[in-house]
Amino acid sequence: MGTERLPELRSRAEVTRLGATGPMMSSLVASGGAWRTETLWLEPGDVLFVYTDGLVEARDGANHQFGLDRLVAELVRLADRGPAELLDDVFEVVRRHAPGRPSDDRTAIVIARTTR
Repeated sequence: MGTERLPELRSRAEVTRLGATGPMMSSLVASGGAWRTETLWLEPGDVLFVYTDGLVEARDGANHQFGLDRLVAELVRLADRGPAELLDDVFEVVRRHAPGRPSDDRTAIVIARTTR
């Protein structure tokens, strides 16, 4: 799987950005076979955070995007958060950056592998 390593922001956290497996557009626009399937194994303690571009492209009053660096910083800020708390914290920090009605969807999913 093609991955791009992001800088390690905390000694206890390692972030790996996964590569795209197909075009951003729906099957209405893309040709058949445009997507591929890949497998990702999560080890105990691993967290998969999937999000739409509206989250990182949220703009403040000065038209500055929230950005990937700020998202990563929030993801690794507190390593012991559960999935629901992680989502709540991410959406809160994005709301503080870009208050008001979003101009694009802001969607995220967290999948966390526990030791149980």
